[in-house]
Amino acid sequence: MPMIASFTLAVLTLGVPTARALSPVAPTSAYRVLTTPQRLVDTRDTSALGAGDVLTVAVTGAAPLPPPGSIVAAVLNVTVVGPAPVGFWTVYPHGAALPNASNVNVDEVASYFGSALALANMVTVAVYPSGNVDVYTSAGGNVIVDMLGYYEAVATATAGRFVPLAAPARMLDTRDSGSPLAAGTARTEAVSGAAGASAAVLNVTTIGSNPGYWQLFAAGSSPPITSNLNTMFAGQTIASQVIVPLDATGRFSVYSDAGGHLIIDVVGTFTGASAPLSTDGLFVPLAIPTRFFDTRVQGMNPLGGTQRLLPGW
Repeated sequence: MPMIASFTLAVLTLGVPTARALSPVAPTSAYRVLTTPQRLVDTRDTSALGAGDVLTVAVTGAAPLPPPGSIVAAVLNVTVVGPAPVGFWTVYPHGAALPNASNVNVDEVASYFGSALALANMVTVAVYPSGNVDVYTSAGGNVIVDMLGYYEAVATATAGRFVPLAAPARMLDTRDSGSPLAAGTARTEAVSGAAGASAAVLNVTTIGSNPGYWQLFAAGSSPPITSNLNTMFAGQTIASQVIVPLDATGRFSVYSDAGGHLIIDVVGTFTGASAPLSTDGLFVPLAIPTRFFDTRVQGMNPLGGTQRLLPGW
C-alpha cells in the first residue's frame, strides 16, 4: 500500500532545512551562447588525474572564448572518462576553497566499465577575475571539459534572459514512432514558439543502441568536436540538461554516433537580440557552489533524521 497522501503532501511543502546567506558573484547576468561549443580540455591527450588532483581550466582567452575579465559564470559539459575508481568530481571557481558539492559521481557499477566508462553532466560554475575554474577529483581518472556558453554581468538585457515554460513540455520521443536514430545520423527539430530565441534549455534522455556519444548543436551547422551525453552499453538510459544554440527559426540538430532512442523535454529558452530590454530572467550566479539538501545528513534533511526518499514520494 502506498504511503498515505497526507504525509506525501507534507513532504512536498517542506522547504530548505536551514536558511543560508549565499553571496552572489554578480548581481545579475545574461547568458551568451557559443555558436560552436569549444573543447577546453581532454586529459586523454596528456595524462589522467590522480586521486586528490586539481585541474585548472581557462574559460576565457582568445576568440571564440570570451575575453578575460568579461564573464561571471561558465556553462560547461564535463565528462569523466574511464578507467576511473569510485569517487566524485567537483567543478568550482579558481581561487575558492573546495566546496561541499559534486558534479559527477562514479559508483561501483560505472567504475566496473573500465576504459568504456563515460559519465557526463552539464555544469554552471562561477568565474572569478582569473578567468579559470578548477576541477577536483577525489579518486582520479580522465576528464573532458567542453564549454557551451557563459554569463556576463549586466543590469538589463535584450538577449540572454531565461524564459521558463510553466511546466516542462515533451517535444520528442522516438519510442512513439518506433524509429530510433540510426548510428552516424542526425535529425533536426524545432522548438515551438522559439523563433528568434538564442538558445533552448532542454532535458535530453537517450537510450543507446550501442556505446557512443550524442551531440546537440544549432541547425545548419556541422557537428562540433564536443559532446553532451554518452551511452556506455546497449539499452542504457541516460539523461542530462543541455543548453543548445538555435537558428533563426528555433531549430537545432541532434547527432548520434551509435544510434538509439531520443527523448527531449523543453524547459525554456533564452531570449535573442530582438527581445525587449528587461531585467526579467537575468541570472544571479553564486560565488561558490553550496550544498543545501542532503538526506544523509540530519541537518539537511527536512524529512527528519536520515530518512530516505521512498518509491512514489
